[in-house]
Amino acid sequence: MPSLSCQISMRMDGTPFEVLYGRLCLHRAIAAGSRCWKHTQCCINARFPTAPVTAAFALQRIPGSDGSEITSVAWARATGDTHWRLFASTLGGSLLELSCQQLQPIAVTDSFGGAIWCLRPAPSTRSNNSSTGGLATQLAAACGDGSVKLYSIHAHVPGAEYVRSLPCVEGNVLALAWHPDGHSLVSSGSDGCIHCWDVRQGTELQRITVGTSSTSPPCVWSLTVLRDGTIVSGDGEGAVQFWDGRFGTLLSRQQQFAADVLAVVGSPDGKSVWASGVDPRVATFHMVPDKTTGAPIWIYVDRKQPHTHDVRSLAVLERPDVQPLLVSGGNDGQLVLYNLDRFLKEHPTRQSKTPQRPLLQLSTGGGDAPRLMAVQQHTINIWQLGTAVVQQPGMPGSAGQHYEGDHWDLAALPTHLASITTNGNHHIIAAALARDGSAVAAADRSKLRIFRLSGGSHVNPEDSNTQQQQQQQQQQQQQQQQQ
Repeated sequence: MPSLSCQISMRMDGTPFEVLYGRLCLHRAIAAGSRCWKHTQCCINARFPTAPVTAAFALQRIPGSDGSEITSVAWARATGDTHWRLFASTLGGSLLELSCQQLQPIAVTDSFGGAIWCLRPAPSTRSNNSSTGGLATQLAAACGDGSVKLYSIHAHVPGAEYVRSLPCVEGNVLALAWHPDGHSLVSSGSDGCIHCWDVRQGTELQRITVGTSSTSPPCVWSLTVLRDGTIVSGDGEGAVQFWDGRFGTLLSRQQQFAADVLAVVGSPDGKSVWASGVDPRVATFHMVPDKTTGAPIWIYVDRKQPHTHDVRSLAVLERPDVQPLLVSGGNDGQLVLYNLDRFLKEHPTRQSKTPQRPLLQLSTGGGDAPRLMAVQQHTINIWQLGTAVVQQPGMPGSAGQHYEGDHWDLAALPTHLASITTNGNHHIIAAALARDGSAVAAADRSKLRIFRLSGGSHVNPEDSNTQQQQQQQQQQQQQQQQQ
């Protein structure tokens, strides 16, 4: 599986915003690219535990590397930490801690259980430090070998410490959800079952069979546990099901989707649930009293479809003294916001189609037409811009009067001058074009490279000293032959 694009939104005061952007592919082996952190599609949402939502925010980018397919992100904080810490899991089986200050991974922990499909922090508890909110010192990772790995974090110690592994089940574990009390955990996966675990004892409390067919059970892609302990699941049959968390009995089955349900999330009060997936409709379900008995039942209410492709993630953002928001992200690259209290009455807001900031620069000097540098992943493209036909007197836009929207005929078309591809696994972090457009500097996490543009159209260097190294090798070979 290829990789994923990851962007971190930062509030204007420098504290992390609530969501990460990135391409995520959990159920199909398609070309998703760098779950890492390329500029691609889709979203992974992780609610920041304490920070309020702000309307204006800047974007920072954590560069990744090839082969780092990120599947999930989570916030955690231990006693003594002054800020919340960001963790991410990969299909390569790594648990990363990402620094929002250094904009790079600062610690890597191997799962020793194969791919990590899902990462969930334990519910945050109260802290004596009200300025930083609560604590979340445990992480649970759903692994490809059928196990759930538990980790703990410690203040001022980068990374996560392995604590224990829950017993293995058949197939891959794809989804996790903590009970609000933080003492129990539910997991699901390709075996078509929901497993309820006692985290402190490491034992399985009960097992719920989700599918209606025992011969071909559906994958259970998503889980959430409501405040009253009700378990909500989304599966490969397009069903959203509600289960009694104590006895494991089915409370309601809602078949509102034509394909896999990849994300479910509950409201803060536990009386509403939203779900979506391969069928990109975002559906809402409410708990209402039965007209006859008065017992609470779950019903389908309505849906919205602002996305054009698969919805991969849903998250609820709680804000002090402000109405909570629902955030959805999908393969169409859109981040969509919904007002929870007015979900049926207001249209959702598209926050950004392409939230990442591209690496672009225009040369301002030199006698020829300006040159434009565009950087993506490992590639730097250099273009020479076209030139417009000189306007004749009496024509629209003449005498220096040019208006927005005026059509300009081109005397020369834009020309692609060079394509520079760097070797290595790390993506380009920063790049700069010389004022006259004659040279390019590019840096990743390991090196700084400088390229001088010549008459060639494609450059594939190992580093900035490639030509010098080749010349030195040729000279050494000639000396050896002479000897």
